[in-house]
Amino acid sequence: MRNISDSKISYYARNKRTFLSNSRYKSSSRVKTKPTFNQLIKDTHNQLIEKWGTYMEVNDPSLYESMTGKKARKPVIEVSDSKDQVKEIDTSYDDLYAYQKKREAEREAELEKEREKLKRKRLNSALQHLRKIGLFMEAGLTLLSLLIRAD
Repeated sequence: MRNISDSKISYYARNKRTFLSNSRYKSSSRVKTKPTFNQLIKDTHNQLIEKWGTYMEVNDPSLYESMTGKKARKPVIEVSDSKDQVKEIDTSYDDLYAYQKKREAEREAELEKEREKLKRKRLNSALQHLRKIGLFMEAGLTLLSLLIRAD
């Protein structure tokens, strides 16, 4: 091979090693590649463990151990030794029934008040309408009487 002078070789070719290792010349935004099938499986596996891990650890410890490789904690079950009598629940619905009847009566009274208000409004609007018509009729009669007198 011929010896080529350094002036003829580009800066990048002469300093190839420093150029490639220098972060200044590397692109800051690397091209993202599509995830591989194994990466997708790993991601869904991790999401499943993250979401249902505690549930599986208590309810299905063998599945949890096979998926994570960790031993599942044994669930703590508290058992009380005291033999307290169970209080009987009062199943009478008298109080509830009385309350419901009271509320029904109150609602019915409120509805009656609202109906009375609507009736009054309708009567008032009808009376106002009749008064307007009556005023027009009086004005029309006065104009008619004035016309008759003028003749």
